[in-house]
Amino acid sequence: MELSSKDREGFHVVEVHGNILVGDVDSFEMYLKSLKSRNVLKIAVEMSQVDSIVSGAIGALMGLADELEAMGGRLVLLTPNVKVLNVFRRMGLDQVFRIYDSEEETRRSFS
Repeated sequence: MELSSKDREGFHVVEVHGNILVGDVDSFEMYLKSLKSRNVLKIAVEMSQVDSIVSGAIGALMGLADELEAMGGRLVLLTPNVKVLNVFRRMGLDQVFRIYDSEEETRRSFS
């Protein structure tokens, strides 16, 4: 798993590349929480290059989403590929997370 991020107008994009495996969960969660600790409250996790994600990473996303909501922010998913989107759908999490197909759509949602 590789992580990178970039600021966009009104929100922050975290790009995830590769599979998110059990051994990646702690670093994935720490990376996301480091943004929150820098007062980044609007985060889009871009997942088009993720082929698989373990439940621990989904739990980390859910936990951070709750924390950001409590602080007036939000975490959304951006362009998950079909495999990852199907995982979220099977778990009913497409009803929990806001999922967007483009940065423009994401930008409008944060406005």
